[in-house]
Amino acid sequence: MQVTSVTNTNTIHELLLAAANRESGAWELPDLIVSCPKTVMALPDDSILKV
Repeated sequence: MQVTSVTNTNTIHELLLAAANRESGAWELPDLIVSCPKTVMALPDDSILKV
């Protein structure tokens, strides 16, 4: 595993939602995340999560 970015929870929240909403210029969703509940609850579609 290679760390490519370290940031704060607000930025991670924004980037994950942008990816989940497939916004222009957003990265693809990562294979694995550790997230705050507010981010999980804000995802646009429950099928994004695989448990």
